[in-house]
Amino acid sequence: MKKMTMTEQWPIISYVTKKFGIKWTAYVDDIGASAWAAPEHGSICVAIMDRSRSHLMSMLFHEICHCIAFRTGKYVGYHDLKTKNCTRAQVLVYKRTALSAELYVDSMARKLLRKTFPSEVYLRSYTTKESRDWLKLYVKLSTDDIEYKGAAND
Repeated sequence: MKKMTMTEQWPIISYVTKKFGIKWTAYVDDIGASAWAAPEHGSICVAIMDRSRSHLMSMLFHEICHCIAFRTGKYVGYHDLKTKNCTRAQVLVYKRTALSAELYVDSMARKLLRKTFPSEVYLRSYTTKESRDWLKLYVKLSTDDIEYKGAAND
């Protein structure tokens, strides 16, 4: 598959995010993710990297669907974890629902891409042991520095 440069991806990203009312920024990848969502802000961050059109469209729709899920109250415990004044129960919900939330978003993204661009191919996420292990590591790292409500942090 031919890889697209960021210059080739820019107009596609701008068009698709505008269509769904999502803001976006580009970033240098330092966490091993090609993109990530900040659903509470209605925005996504896209890593500056060459990728195939299928990868681009799948990634875009996956991250956009995190924002849509947040807007519609789906998997709130996963999509709205605060890093300050959290309860241990909230963090536990986040950890326990991570994979389910990602698979829900992936299913939604596949359907939305098919509806919006019928000829595009969606590349599913979290289907391999490696990708699920990466998610476990991401969840662990994202909860290591949580400041718990009403408790002294270790």
